[in-house]
Amino acid sequence: MSVFNSAISSVKSAAFVAALLLTVVLAGCNQAGTQPNERAQADGTDGAQIPAMQPRLDASPVATGDGNWRVLTAEEVTFTVTAPGARQVKLLYSPVVADDQAFEIVTLDAPDENGVFRTQLKPPADFAGDMWAEVAYADGATRETEPIALVARDAVAATAERNEQPGTNASSEEGDNPTDARTGGGQPARALNTSGGTITHNRLQANQPDVRIAINIPAFRLTLWQNDKPVKTYEIGIGKKSHPLPSGDREASQVIFNPNWIPPNSTWVRRMRGVSPGERITADDPRNPLGKIKIPLGNAYLIHEAAKPSDIGSLVSHGCARVLTKDLFDLAEQIIIARSLPMTQADIERAKNSNERVIQRLETPIPVIISYETQVIEDGVLHLYPDVYDRNTNTVENLRALLESNDINAARLADETLREMLARASMTEKFSVRLNDIRGGRALTAGRTQPLTEQSAERNSGGNSNNSRDGSSARRRSS
Repeated sequence: MSVFNSAISSVKSAAFVAALLLTVVLAGCNQAGTQPNERAQADGTDGAQIPAMQPRLDASPVATGDGNWRVLTAEEVTFTVTAPGARQVKLLYSPVVADDQAFEIVTLDAPDENGVFRTQLKPPADFAGDMWAEVAYADGATRETEPIALVARDAVAATAERNEQPGTNASSEEGDNPTDARTGGGQPARALNTSGGTITHNRLQANQPDVRIAINIPAFRLTLWQNDKPVKTYEIGIGKKSHPLPSGDREASQVIFNPNWIPPNSTWVRRMRGVSPGERITADDPRNPLGKIKIPLGNAYLIHEAAKPSDIGSLVSHGCARVLTKDLFDLAEQIIIARSLPMTQADIERAKNSNERVIQRLETPIPVIISYETQVIEDGVLHLYPDVYDRNTNTVENLRALLESNDINAARLADETLREMLARASMTEKFSVRLNDIRGGRALTAGRTQPLTEQSAERNSGGNSNNSRDGSSARRRSS
């Protein structure tokens, strides 16, 4: 993580600071990066001169939210940095939609006798993102606190009221059991929710409103289903390990094209350059971080645009599904056709090429089923995906049970064979083999590894990518 520098005062940076206020708590999807302690001995400073205590940032009052999120429970929030021996503290902010950006919110230079810095701020209602502190010591050394993911209570409540029903949004921190999530026909039982292999897709039928969206996290795939048949599959990016895309059932009640941003009348906005409270910032304005299209899922999660192609097939977000812009428009178009919604093809093209804001409401919300299945059988083919969140789903026992549930005498397969099959799935590749080849004893010789996504193929061929195995990148670069 780069130390915040004077470039933050530029107009471009100030514009992105605006993102912090706009960031609709839609689970925020800011790309991950380097660890906050990597500056402990920067600039040639002798690490031994830095106080032994790691500086710490706290916010109060807060409540526990989904994943690592902490929900701000009051209009005014107290931020406390404990850093004995420090002379100055900068509070830095990374909005969920402003990738690789870090912005200075306030500088504190008056600690109490215990080395504690305090300030009170009023975050806007749509606040969401990471905050941390850069701490400067008298000898020139700098350290950074661990970041904390904060989201405004009002934004969470608004999306929850609109999209959630009590008891229907089960968010699982454990991996789905692949041996239980099956039907007799070999299709995933969770609403036919995965399509990551050679499964046959069907043509979308107009005026057939029974559609749903299914996401299989380890496959990096989002599939649109109609009448319990797969129609189209899109490659996605998913939440990083610290902010995983949660398994569970959700709903989409609207598709928003060209969302405007109106900066609230906030102290933070008034400090920024290039934007003014109450100003209407349209979708084509570079100061607007919302993008061209998004599909809120409620409770701080959404399907939205990827910041760049390398997001696909990577762990990059704060728990959202990232989709390429062209694919996201295509998904919206398919939904509109299936539901016979009043938005025409000409309207869609106009949304693509203009900044006209359109909210297409879905009278009957679309079910969105998010699952975590690393072992999937489709059309007589076994697909093994990486255990991206380290949930211990790719075990020999799970694989053996899945094969036996599909009429394969798995007792004849040695543990070493099953382990080798599982080992061939990686963060960039899946392993696929036909069930008949497994029955014939050709699991390893006939099976093939394939790139998880097109971007995975580029990474495998040596293409440049700023994403690492765990989804980290050079994050929070000061602009």
